[in-house]
Amino acid sequence: MKCAVIGGSHLAKGLTDGQRSAIEGMGVWLAHEGIQLLTGSCWGYPLLVAKACAQAGGVSVGYSPAHNAEEDREVYGHPQEGFTRHVFLDAGHEGAYARLLMRSVPLVDDADVVVSLEGNWGTLMEQTAAIVCGKPLVVLEPSGGASVVFRRIYPTLAAENRNNYGDQVAFVQTIRQVEQEILSVRDTGSLTDACVIRRVQ
Repeated sequence: MKCAVIGGSHLAKGLTDGQRSAIEGMGVWLAHEGIQLLTGSCWGYPLLVAKACAQAGGVSVGYSPAHNAEEDREVYGHPQEGFTRHVFLDAGHEGAYARLLMRSVPLVDDADVVVSLEGNWGTLMEQTAAIVCGKPLVVLEPSGGASVVFRRIYPTLAAENRNNYGDQVAFVQTIRQVEQEILSVRDTGSLTDACVIRRVQ
């Protein structure tokens, strides 16, 4: 099973030691469960989870907007440690910021379930990709940032959307609930606490 963890490339200023420990614990938990971690090749929440997963013997794959490791390090300033391997973006667009967004789709599309922690524009892009790709999405609301924003906009956009992407979204409060939703997707193919939206016909 593959789980994508999306989130901000900078840790929130108000992140407590307890919250940090819980997020790292999720990385360790993924390793122990034999679930591959897919995440952005960057600092912040992705690296926090990736390092914990790798150090616990798990697989942590960093998705990079770069063509290769040298560009990832020199142009984007991304860390190379903490990931067991990287996936580089094989796309022709040369705009550095555009490529950051373009890596979001393969990151999400390769996953069986997506977990959202905090985040900003890139995370919002990945949340949208999860909806359109029909991937189960678990949003940790207390993490803030794009995860809080998405909670506000999803019910309205989903209700007014006439396309049925097969999307499932669960808004949860704790890392333990995140883990339970991941296991539910692994065991049943569905989230246990998906937000039910009545769509326009």
